[in-house]
Amino acid sequence: LEGRGIDFSIKLAGDRFSSLAATFGTQLPPIGEYGLTMRMQETETGYSLSKLKGNLGQTTFDGTLDVNLSEDKPAIQAELIFPAIDAGPLQAIAVQETGTAENQESVTSDEPLPDLSEVDISLDILDQVEADIELKVERVIKAPGYIRDASLKVGINDVALVSPMG
Repeated sequence: LEGRGIDFSIKLAGDRFSSLAATFGTQLPPIGEYGLTMRMQETETGYSLSKLKGNLGQTTFDGTLDVNLSEDKPAIQAELIFPAIDAGPLQAIAVQETGTAENQESVTSDEPLPDLSEVDISLDILDQVEADIELKVERVIKAPGYIRDASLKVGINDVALVSPMG
């Protein structure tokens, strides 16, 4: 048997995400249906994930991911679009981890979210890869604030991190 290249599709779906999480030995609050479909292909320079579509409860997303392995450093180019993000399960996970719902804001508030504070991350990765990653969020539901039409484009090029937000 001899072959060349990779080209296959993946489909994963179920009625309860918590049952899938239990398969991996973790517990999650009841999130609801989940699904993921994608096509993975070997390209001349690396790999491509296309036709990426998924849902986790009411959160939906689609996008692409390309990895170029032909240069000195791997180069990642990705776009992920979220027509809707359901913040309810994320809040339930936070409550589950802290064991309390104390000091939680109402999930129906229309107040704007506070400014993002700086996040400490290791910058060692900047010397290992090149990347252009774009995330777009059309709306967030069940959040303690109002988020609509947000985007973030992050570039890692020549040991520099660039991340303008829109």
